Amino acid sequence: MTPRDFFIVVIRILGLITLGSFLFELPGYLVTFFTTSFSGSSISGLVIIAVTSLMLWFVLERPHWLVDKLGVAKGFDQEMFNINWPAEKFLNAALIVTSAIVLFREIPNLSVWVFNYFQMKDLTHGLQRPDLSYIPRSIARIVLALLLFGERERVVSLIGKDRTKA
Repeated sequence: MTPRDFFIVVIRILGLITLGSFLFELPGYLVTFFTTSFSGSSISGLVIIAVTSLMLWFVLERPHWLVDKLGVAKGFDQEMFNINWPAEKFLNAALIVTSAIVLFREIPNLSVWVFNYFQMKDLTHGLQRPDLSYIPRSIARIVLALLLFGERERVVSLIGKDRTKA
């Protein structure tokens, strides 16, 4: 593995970790956008989604361009790194870790939100309507993490292709 290939894999792994965080926050931005009618928070949410999506596209789809422009692979004495794992194994491991982090973070949150919903419903005796927005958001995050985990081979095949012929 050359230093350039190594840094491409590192950038993709960092991109997958960022993707996990983005998937963790995306339902909140979408709920805010659809529940408020073009207020400042909904527009800022759209800007955040657009900028993060563009950054993730560069990191996951064009890491070779970033490595070349940033010049991180220059200045290494050796031309080859002796790492016996192919890049797909690194990406697969990163997807497992990313989806596990989202699941470990979100499953307890879901149980807290469900508990809070029923607790508020019982305490107010139906006089006040409890907030339901956190429960679907939490469920969406869990579903996205499970999809990321279950479809990791497909994701690896999509982002792991050699795109150096640009």
